Amino acid sequence: MHQLNPFDTNLFPFLNQVLTNPTLDYLMPRITNLHQQKWFLALAILLLLAMAIRGSRKAKVWALCLVLAIGASDLTAARVIKHLVIRERPCNRGDLISTKLNPPQFRLVPREHCPGSKSFPSNHAANMMALATVCWWFTRKPKLTGELNEKRAINPKPLLWFLIPLIVGYSRIYLGYHYPTDVIGGYLLGGIMAGLAILATKSLLPNPEGTNNAEPDVFGTNESVSIK
Repeated sequence: MHQLNPFDTNLFPFLNQVLTNPTLDYLMPRITNLHQQKWFLALAILLLLAMAIRGSRKAKVWALCLVLAIGASDLTAARVIKHLVIRERPCNRGDLISTKLNPPQFRLVPREHCPGSKSFPSNHAANMMALATVCWWFTRKPKLTGELNEKRAINPKPLLWFLIPLIVGYSRIYLGYHYPTDVIGGYLLGGIMAGLAILATKSLLPNPEGTNNAEPDVFGTNESVSIK
């Protein structure tokens, strides 16, 4: 059985057993299982189709990059790494189950069931980090024109994309499905796959960096911002 490192043995109980309350017990399963809801899947597919069919060229590349990054991240985690790193989920480890003599070493939210696949890395964390990294990259810069091109404003708003993997990753630990290093490993994998997808698709963008034309927004209108 895969041995736990001190980082997991110290942090996992705190996140899984100490920082708990009924509100999070209600919210975390719904957050982590959102992708299983039919309405959410339909909405995501419709959005990708809208970007691919009705969107600007930037939107088309964005949609392609998302599909490549998340697809590669999910397949690599589930089909490759989990078969190489044989690590049981905390909720599946027999040595962590409580007995009359020993207190429980993990907490499973009532009415929730432990997934059957291996623990490392977290597919959820990997996929959400791939999504956030791609979306950050496509929204990271203001639209500048002409002489303003040299004045690059720092726009912190695109960093909000990274709240998605942070919240989803935390939900996996809270629910007892993953250790912290499973989530961190997923983040690293998702970031790498997103970077590779960006490198593979950035040449398809209509406006390479360094040009003076305003980039079209997602659905094809040109906008620019002025900075003084």
